Amino acid sequence: MAHRKVLVIGMFDSIHLARWLKQFEHDFVDFMLFPSKKFRHVNPELYKLLKSRNLANYSLTWPHKSAYFSGYIDYIFIKIGSLFKINFRRIFLKQILKMNVFDYVHALEIQGAGYLYSGLPKNIIDKNKLILTNWGSDIYFFAKDLKHNKKISEVISIAQFYSAECERDYDLLKNYNFQGSRLPCIPNGGGFTLSQIDSHKMVASERTLIICKGYGGQFGRADLAISAIDLALGEYKQNDAFFYSVTADVENAVIMLKEKYKDRVNYSTVSNSISREKLLNLFGAARVYIGCSKSDAISTSFLEALVYGAYPIQTNTSCADEWIIKGANATLVGLNIDEIYKALKFAIEDDDLVNLAQTNNHKIVKEYLDENKIKRIAAEFYSL
Repeated sequence: MAHRKVLVIGMFDSIHLARWLKQFEHDFVDFMLFPSKKFRHVNPELYKLLKSRNLANYSLTWPHKSAYFSGYIDYIFIKIGSLFKINFRRIFLKQILKMNVFDYVHALEIQGAGYLYSGLPKNIIDKNKLILTNWGSDIYFFAKDLKHNKKISEVISIAQFYSAECERDYDLLKNYNFQGSRLPCIPNGGGFTLSQIDSHKMVASERTLIICKGYGGQFGRADLAISAIDLALGEYKQNDAFFYSVTADVENAVIMLKEKYKDRVNYSTVSNSISREKLLNLFGAARVYIGCSKSDAISTSFLEALVYGAYPIQTNTSCADEWIIKGANATLVGLNIDEIYKALKFAIEDDDLVNLAQTNNHKIVKEYLDENKIKRIAAEFYSL
């Protein structure tokens, strides 16, 4: 079988990009990878794929064939480009598309990859088939800004195929001139193995850990979760908390919480992160997961909570409601400390609530998040 050739434009430091690509490691696909945004290091899981020897081939196109040096070289080009107002990233992308013929160009995420691609000359755009994948808040959040909305419209108008992980984001297409085909709605990071889904887990009511995503920045509202968890730790002495992916703007608040509760609070930061394996083990030991953001898609962490038996508390700015409609048990809250604390209080006090959710969510996960099922659907993306 002939290999399909796909240029993937995406964020090299993203676990979601790595998980998407890993689904195809046993398929006949040649992936050439191009960075959509600046990055310090290639994600460890992506690095493994670049070194792997399977049916699929994975290679970096720019800024360097070596994953180890590419982040440093990318940084240098960005610095030089900012001094002379030159977009080296778009220049090199244009050259790659001139020198190669691809079955598909796949832009994973609109604000980085999509905008980068839509700024290329029309003759290059016209000769390629573009798959556009909506991540997180690409339309839902950014369309509120007039400048972004114009750019979003430009990208959507040139896409032959569109994918997203929320029905909400397919509905938003009606506001744009999209003439292409809608691809299946599946999680952007793929699914979970049967061993992950069926692993023997501690009963939810026997757990005491609260796990929380520590994002601040443009979208995250970990500050609200921190305040709610502070109240809970003061009231419920048996509970501990772990914050992961803590960003610099909220790290001091987490440090203060740790000083207050000593060994009952631990955390890892974005710059000093724990491995995905260790994080999933923590999900498997957690009674409750809390995710707070101004905007999100499904939220991979929400799915991980479903898989590993932690009771999910997620802000209603995400697409988690679509999973509740499917039958998942979770609590959706507003961007409000009182609402978050009330939901957390229920999850700590009510053993039946968390046990029933764990049992029910396991069934939903087996039906909708089986890696093999999602792989078969994802395979359609590059064979149309």
